[in-house]
Amino acid sequence: LVGEQLEQYRVPHAVLLELFTDKGVGTMIAGKIKQDGCNKNIFNSYNYGGFLIYELPEHKYYIDGRMPSWRSGRDSYFNNYEKMLKDKSYRNEQFDRYNINCVIISYDKKIDSELKQDGWKVWGGSTANGPMLYTKP
Repeated sequence: LVGEQLEQYRVPHAVLLELFTDKGVGTMIAGKIKQDGCNKNIFNSYNYGGFLIYELPEHKYYIDGRMPSWRSGRDSYFNNYEKMLKDKSYRNEQFDRYNINCVIISYDKKIDSELKQDGWKVWGGSTANGPMLYTKP
C-alpha cells in the first residue's frame, strides 16, 4: 500500500530528462558514465542530483534537492556546496576528502578554467546552461 501511495508522487522519467537535458546532453552524460564509469564519487550541481540518483543510482553524489536543510554540527551541506563553487582551494580539499573524480555541473567559465588548469578533462555538454562532465585522469 505504501508503494502505491508513493507512486503517485513519482516524477515520470521523461519529465526528469526534460528538466535535466540541453538537447539530450544530460542523457548523453549519463550514458558516458554508464559506458566509461566514474570509479569514484561525483560532485554535481544541486539541480542535477535527483536526475543522477534516478539514472545512475550506483554512484555517490555530493548534493541533491533533499539537502539544503541538512546540517552536521554548525556546518550546512548547502553552504559547503556553495563554497565549493566559489573557492578553488576549498573545492580541491573537498574533492580529496570525498574522493571525487567526476564533476557534473552547469557551465561556469571560472570553474571550467580552474578544473582544466588542474588537469581535468571535459566531455560533452555545452556552454549554454547545459550540464558539463569533467573527469580527473
